[in-house]
Amino acid sequence: METGTTVLSAQKVSKNYKGFQALRNVDLDVRQGSIHGVIGPNGAGKTTLMNVLTCTVRPSQGRVCLDGKDVTGHPAAQVAELGLVRSFQICAVFPHLTVLQNVRLALQRVKGGSFAFWAHSKALRHLDERAMALLHDVGLDTFAKRPAAQLSYGRKRALEFATTLAADPRVLLLDEPMAGLGVEEIPRLAALIRRFADGRTVVLVEHHLPAIAELCDRVTVLNRGQVLITGTYNDVARHDEVRRAYLGRGTLVSGEATK
Repeated sequence: METGTTVLSAQKVSKNYKGFQALRNVDLDVRQGSIHGVIGPNGAGKTTLMNVLTCTVRPSQGRVCLDGKDVTGHPAAQVAELGLVRSFQICAVFPHLTVLQNVRLALQRVKGGSFAFWAHSKALRHLDERAMALLHDVGLDTFAKRPAAQLSYGRKRALEFATTLAADPRVLLLDEPMAGLGVEEIPRLAALIRRFADGRTVVLVEHHLPAIAELCDRVTVLNRGQVLITGTYNDVARHDEVRRAYLGRGTLVSGEATK
């Protein structure tokens, strides 16, 4: 449930690439404790916006603020340390490590210790309790000793989510987390996102519109690098220009949203 306080914002952000304008005067206000969706057709500028928000790309103009402080141009690692963490479209796990070892490695990095690959496993057992708690949260505790390579794609996504949660982010940017998931796996991940968002803030870039309709408090629609509208899902689903830009003149979701 959103509180109304803006925790992350883009203010008049534009990004040019050698004459191509990927973003144009984009304003985005993400409220504390909300799940804020970002949708739009391919090429709308969604990934560029995520890159700008996480400071992996510097905007050509405009600024990005986190907790009211201008972080434009800050190193991406510094912004991550401030609590803004991103999960990418491509699933990133260490396939030959066990599920537990993947999460334990993430915890090593967060706690400031060296990775110490040469150390005996007993030296890292103090991290196991927290790692197992994270695996329990994402429904993978029974898979802890299994090599990550043996997991289904959906469970690899859940493992990546656990390693991301190891950083204890306050604001989490999810870039198409449903991509590649089977129909039966999407509800499980949607429930995980909702559980994580309790007391935290999520920015969700996603093409799976039923998930956007179910999860998001507010939705921003991008097209050709510009914001068409920001509002509730039902607001944007009824917007004529959004329908034309995104899916033609049909509804965004059959039967529209129930929220």
